[in-house]
Amino acid sequence: MTRQWPSAWAWEKHTRAVAHCAGRTPTPVEDTALLHDDLRLGIDCIAAITGTDPARGTGLLAAARRPQYPPTG
Repeated sequence: MTRQWPSAWAWEKHTRAVAHCAGRTPTPVEDTALLHDDLRLGIDCIAAITGTDPARGTGLLAAARRPQYPPTG
């Protein structure tokens, strides 16, 4: 592979295929939560798979943990 992060390239292709089948694209927060919670991967592994740095992975995982409130108005 000629890419700097072959795993990130593969992850992008995978998420694009899933989005096509599901009819929507998962957010980076959803991807990180899936990799961490369902597949039990650590932050360093998630960063390597997605082509991001561990600090961004930690931030995305923290965002996944925030309570989701319904929109008001």
